[in-house]
Amino acid sequence: VKEGDTVKKGEVLIESCQGKKAAGIVRARVWYEAFGEASILCEERYLTGKKTQRLTLYLNGEKLLAWGVADIPFPHYTLEEEIKVVPFGGFKIIVQVFKEEERFTRYISSGAARYMAQDEGMRKMLSALPLESEIIKISTTEARDLNGLVRIRLLVETKQDIGQQGGVNNIETERSYDFTDQ
Repeated sequence: VKEGDTVKKGEVLIESCQGKKAAGIVRARVWYEAFGEASILCEERYLTGKKTQRLTLYLNGEKLLAWGVADIPFPHYTLEEEIKVVPFGGFKIIVQVFKEEERFTRYISSGAARYMAQDEGMRKMLSALPLESEIIKISTTEARDLNGLVRIRLLVETKQDIGQQGGVNNIETERSYDFTDQ
């Protein structure tokens, strides 16, 4: 293998000969790819302050009594549920509190969605990169679908030591190697 050659994961780069141990430093350019996405439509929710509750009493798994609302009066709600078991007699009480939610959709700018998608892609990328990687170049490509979703493809070129006794690191991200000087 010489400078400028492209190699694939698992290829032997330095081989020992005649029983002597092989040694060397293998630095290469390595490319990583990640994706991020964000919608220009954001659904937001907030609690209105209205709430109602239901209390149900069970004995040995059978429903005995219920107090409070039978039907939930809110189209959108969050549910808080607390189960209390009475230590004697097989009684269980379930308290349900229904809190009304108001929901609305708001639009964000395509620039803000692009930033959010790029941020998501970068977080994914950084979690996959080995700590010793030197980032050389980051390039992005944007694609937008008909539903207002912004997708970003990040391609990061790094320089790193890929040498390892017994083969190349087993990293889930697919990589290709192109040897450079140093």
